[in-house]
Amino acid sequence: KSPMVPTFRADVRRFTVAGTSWFGGGADLTPYYLFEEDARDFHAHWRSVCDAHDPTVLTEASGSTAGTEPRKEETEPKKKSSGFL
Repeated sequence: KSPMVPTFRADVRRFTVAGTSWFGGGADLTPYYLFEEDARDFHAHWRSVCDAHDPTVLTEASGSTAGTEPRKEETEPKKKSSGFL
């Protein structure tokens, strides 16, 4: 009930195509008030989950060796809308 607590969403799916199966999905942290530490902790946690299974998968997918640092667009404050929300 506190606006200081971000919304979290995650989903995992199993895909099977032509006899080959794999898992996919995603997770999002939607803060109402952005705290850099929350963004770093969120990305570091999910990086460690992925690394426990295959430490090369995130580096290969992104073409980056940036580690647990979130991308710039994930930490920049959102522009205020002129709308009602």
